[in-house]
Amino acid sequence: MNRGHNRERKGLTHACLVLCACVCLVTLSGVAAAAPGAQQPAAQPGRSWENYFGVAILPSGRVVVVGDKGVVMLSDNEGQTWLRQQLKHGFKYDDLYSVAFTADGSSGWVVGDHGVIFRTDDHGATWIEQKVPAGATGALTKIAVSGAQNACAGGDHGVILCTSDGGATWNLQKIGD
Repeated sequence: MNRGHNRERKGLTHACLVLCACVCLVTLSGVAAAAPGAQQPAAQPGRSWENYFGVAILPSGRVVVVGDKGVVMLSDNEGQTWLRQQLKHGFKYDDLYSVAFTADGSSGWVVGDHGVIFRTDDHGATWIEQKVPAGATGALTKIAVSGAQNACAGGDHGVILCTSDGGATWNLQKIGD
């Protein structure tokens, strides 16, 4: 017996449904329309799709999606068009796994492979890489934000990084062995 089959679904707004459908469509087909004047997505050698791992919806309605090879996708019109960016870590494009913003949507962080962290203070329009402690070399897979100055990220091998100064410094903790 499937107890959840007849559950009433509440709280799904039109924008949320459109976003979910759009993210699923982009993930399955690998096709994304770029905003006028923006660079079109380029096919990656050996594969014809991209994977997207994290999504955030800002109070303004802007959608921010992160994924393979440093990809950050922005949409301000419920996914009808997308602006595509690629964030570089040194000379590499690392996969990005999680994105989170402050309650007002102005400041946010993305995290990914090799302990990479990027911060934005303009609703995701531009991103700046942040310096992390030497021991944080594995993938950071989740980020949570509690204010413009406070965030924590978690990842491989029990690593937790937290900041209380907007990411100027990150406190490294390792849990477990």
